[in-house]
Amino acid sequence: MEPAELFSVFLAALASFMVGWLWYSPVLFGKVWMKEVWSHQKMEVKASDAIRSMSIALALQVLAVFTLAHFLFLEDGLNGAYGQALETSLWIWAAFMLPLNLSGFLWEGRKFKLAAIGAGQSLASLVVAAVVLTAIL
Repeated sequence: MEPAELFSVFLAALASFMVGWLWYSPVLFGKVWMKEVWSHQKMEVKASDAIRSMSIALALQVLAVFTLAHFLFLEDGLNGAYGQALETSLWIWAAFMLPLNLSGFLWEGRKFKLAAIGAGQSLASLVVAAVVLTAIL
């Protein structure tokens, strides 16, 4: 990848990360998510732990979007084909991300509500990343 393409991947990852930030904020699903996650634990998070977790999450998002870019441009680029980008991101989500999101519900005893929130966020983040990549590249 060229430096400009890598910068585009970073911008798409940042946009995707912001979707997750908004998704888990009180504006959307943050209150429900926190109630479900923290119902059996005391709710103390150190700022340093939060910064570390968000930094790792952003790095993982860059890796995911970098991989998404390779999937999207296997066919000589999209040339602004948003429909193809959305379809590709939906298939990637359904094949890889949805099963991972649902495994917590199936095998770890998590509530379905948590799995649904996580699955929705992963789909929304992937779609935003695909749209940004298609718009920029």
